[in-house]
Amino acid sequence: MTKKRKTFTDAFKAKVALEAYKGLTTVNELATQYKVHPSQIAKRKKQLVAGTPELFRREKKSVGTSEEEFTAPLYEEIGRLKMDIKWLEKSYEPASANPSKLDIRRLCVFHSSAMPSGKHFSH
Repeated sequence: MTKKRKTFTDAFKAKVALEAYKGLTTVNELATQYKVHPSQIAKRKKQLVAGTPELFRREKKSVGTSEEEFTAPLYEEIGRLKMDIKWLEKSYEPASANPSKLDIRRLCVFHSSAMPSGKHFSH
């Protein structure tokens, strides 16, 4: 029969590596305590020391992504507003050209959306 290899979780490996890095106990004592070979403890300790700078490295890609996430809704809004303007230009007929086609509701919506909030159109 073959002997099944022990597998350890990443959290366990990190715990052992941190204790080895602290240096409060020897590698052999840790190996006995955690039932791990001393060479594995030394290997994990080296990985810990080598990988620590990666934890504090800033990624520059995240800045570009957040800028894109910020600007995308703005460009969408600009596109919607341009389409609204084109629709209004096509559908708007001056009242003097054909007074029977004057739609008061449409003009009220147009004027209320064109005016800043809190301002009212007065005659």
